[in-house]
Amino acid sequence: MKLDSAGNIEWQKTIGGNDVDDPSAIIQTPDGGYFIAGYSYSNISGDKSENTVGPPDFWILKLNSVGIIEWQNNIGGAFGERLPRAILNTDGSFTIAGQSASDISGDKTENSRGSTDFWIIKHAQTLGLDENPFAEAITLYPNPTKTTLQLNTQDKTIDQVNIYTITGSKVLQLDVDTVSPTVDVPAWMREFIMYSCIPGKMWL
Repeated sequence: MKLDSAGNIEWQKTIGGNDVDDPSAIIQTPDGGYFIAGYSYSNISGDKSENTVGPPDFWILKLNSVGIIEWQNNIGGAFGERLPRAILNTDGSFTIAGQSASDISGDKTENSRGSTDFWIIKHAQTLGLDENPFAEAITLYPNPTKTTLQLNTQDKTIDQVNIYTITGSKVLQLDVDTVSPTVDVPAWMREFIMYSCIPGKMWL
């Protein structure tokens, strides 16, 4: 939940998959968004876009200023990772430290010393870089629209189109799974414009 200075809710989001997901750390990022580190037992479901290697795994997410997921990553080995904490580095990357019981497997490159050990990762995803070259390949028209919205994705397939309000509430979800889909836009949504997109999903 995002609260104002008096404790009133400005916006709220529920984020998770179909099993236990537990946040451990949150950092506000310089772009006004949020980096969240936690651990997850969920495979692909709900908001989770990757399966676990051996549950639970670290699950890290970057949200924009109204709580919409911009990117995410499942990180783990075969025997379970929990309780990650994180810091934002001066170069815009993240360092994550938590607990691991895994030997070499999945993302883990060293064996456990015994039972659970510290596991420290510098995550390559950084802020301030072009995180999504896919976005440059997509155009949409007409904008604003009267009846339909045409997405031109060149040769790239769009799995899903989501339309959000300015406060981050989802108002429409369409499973399209096609190249350059046409979206029928209800009259009350016709002033929405595209503000970002990620591989496999177009956010409007």
